Amino acid sequence: MDNKCFRLMTKQDLLDYLNSLRGPASEDPTCKWIGSYNGRQMILLKFFRWLYDPNEPNAKARLTPPCMQGVKKLPRQE
Repeated sequence: MDNKCFRLMTKQDLLDYLNSLRGPASEDPTCKWIGSYNGRQMILLKFFRWLYDPNEPNAKARLTPPCMQGVKKLPRQE
């Protein structure tokens, strides 16, 4: 995320960042990176919902901005 304004972030920027958390299968056979991916995805989702709709007092009523639409949590591989 090369010092880009948060409002100018695209979905691809966020996916590139989240995918940078992936570990090679040889070093991480149990895919523990998925927990980091999902944690950061959740934080980014809450942040961008707030950023695009800061006046909505109910966090659950805030709409998901286009940059986060379709960025889903990954299923755990256990």
